[in-house]
Amino acid sequence: MLSKRILLPIFLLSILNSGCAKSVDSNNNENNITQQQSNSDDLDVNDIRSKAEKGDSESQYNMGVIYTDGYGDIQPNINEAIKWYLSSAKQGNINAQYNLGILYSNNPNIKNGYEKAKFWHEQAANQGNIPSLNELGNIFSQGLGVPKDLKKAIEYYSIAANAGD
Repeated sequence: MLSKRILLPIFLLSILNSGCAKSVDSNNNENNITQQQSNSDDLDVNDIRSKAEKGDSESQYNMGVIYTDGYGDIQPNINEAIKWYLSSAKQGNINAQYNLGILYSNNPNIKNGYEKAKFWHEQAANQGNIPSLNELGNIFSQGLGVPKDLKKAIEYYSIAANAGD
C-alpha cells in the first residue's frame, strides 16, 4: 500500500513534466528561439537553417523546434522536426535528445516509437536531464515498448525526485 501512495504522486508529477523542451542556447546568450519568438522581426529562419545545414548543433535543434511548433510560413512538420533533432541529438544536444523522446513516444505512426523514445530519453538522462528520467519512469510503469517493470519505474522516478524534479 505504501508503494502505491508513493507511486501515484511521483507518477502525477511526471505527467506534469511531459512536453517538448523549448529552445535554449547552451551559451546562455540572448539568441535563443524562445526570446526571439517574442520579437518575430529578430528571427532569421534562413540564417538558422544555413547554420544548421553547416552542422551547428544548436541551430539544428532550433530548426527542430521551428518544425515542431511551426513558425511564420513554416507549418508544423514532425518528420522535418525529427530530422533536425536527430542531427543535433547525435552531437549530444540534450534538449534535442529529450524532444526526440517526446516526439517518438507521442506519435503512434512511427514504427518502434517507444523503443526510440526510450533510447533518446536514456541518452538525455545520462547527461543529467531530469524530465527524461521521469519519462523513463513512465515508459516502464506503463510498459510502453518494454515489459512493464514497476520496480524500474520507481527507480527512475526516485532518481528524478532526488535530483529535485
